[in-house]
Amino acid sequence: MNLAVTLSCGQCFRFSQDQDGYWNGIAGIKGSEHRLHTRQCDQRALEDDPFWHHYFSFDRDYEAIESDLRGRFEILDKAMDAVGQIRILSQDPWETLGSFILSQNNNIKRIRGMVERLCRGSGFPSAEEIVQCKDFLCTIGLGFRDKYLYCGAASIAQGKLDLKALSTMSTEEARKALMTIYGVGPKVADCTLLYGLGRYEVCPMDVWMKRVMEAWFNGESPSILGPYAGVAQQYLFHYARMIDLK
Repeated sequence: MNLAVTLSCGQCFRFSQDQDGYWNGIAGIKGSEHRLHTRQCDQRALEDDPFWHHYFSFDRDYEAIESDLRGRFEILDKAMDAVGQIRILSQDPWETLGSFILSQNNNIKRIRGMVERLCRGSGFPSAEEIVQCKDFLCTIGLGFRDKYLYCGAASIAQGKLDLKALSTMSTEEARKALMTIYGVGPKVADCTLLYGLGRYEVCPMDVWMKRVMEAWFNGESPSILGPYAGVAQQYLFHYARMIDLK
């Protein structure tokens, strides 16, 4: 696994690398969060730790996934060779949904700042905690996103949306359920499905991926990437940025 790419390719926002090469950060909901301090060469320790083993998807058969992706498209093979193995992180669904609500019309640096101010050095606040501190949301520079985050938290805290129940729904049903939240559109819903619920067939479409599909796949639907389109998306997204695809 290419740890640096996996942690910096836009699927999570709480990790950074220090001058000694260690990746540091926090994952999980406040009260049950886990702190990371690791390097590329220390992956055996991640595999041996139950939380990080699941978080970094060591419980998914990535050899089979990469075998499925290989040979589909020359450009995808080229991206995989250039980037090194990217894993889809198995994040908490609420942390994922909340983070990507904040990601709207935003860049990664600003998203990280917003998430850090919201979390205040701890785990991601639960939906219930956010509902209880509505006034606080207005003080940390979230802009128009504060009301979207509050509405998402309220939907979950009040039982209008059961994130656990999404795992038993079809992908389309789960997408529609997520989009009942005020301010949640297809992009945020699909990021939640892929990064928080493990729906590897889902391919979130942002400006870069729209550019990728137009330039390299004649404007086709990302479904042509196959049952692991979400994994393929990570390679293509990162490779497009590496070469500055116009």
